[in-house]
Amino acid sequence: MNDDRDVEMVDITHDVILGHPSEAKRFINSMYEKIKQNEINHGFDPVALEDWAETPRVPLKIALIHSELSEALEAHRNQDKVNFAEELADVAIRLIGLAYGLNVDLVGEILAKMETNESRPVKHGGKLY
Repeated sequence: MNDDRDVEMVDITHDVILGHPSEAKRFINSMYEKIKQNEINHGFDPVALEDWAETPRVPLKIALIHSELSEALEAHRNQDKVNFAEELADVAIRLIGLAYGLNVDLVGEILAKMETNESRPVKHGGKLY
């Protein structure tokens, strides 16, 4: 990959998401089906609802999401915008695979959490960031 190329940043505004939640759900659902099929095609077992009770499966998927975030951090430290964007995509792919495999309505949860966050005071809990 050419590290010099610019990474196009896409701004998905709050109004766009709230204005079309069913379209967002359809889009994420279609992404999940592709993610799931790609996992199968490459010899990995997609997480499924019955895995919730199987202790190692869900924590393993969470650890893999964390590893992708760590790779994004390292890309940022190296000022590698292209790799940084790729690692964030890996985070999203793994997160969607986990959430939808466990029947979590990720779009609905994001919208609910955004609403909760909007009602919080500035820097709630005395947090610096």
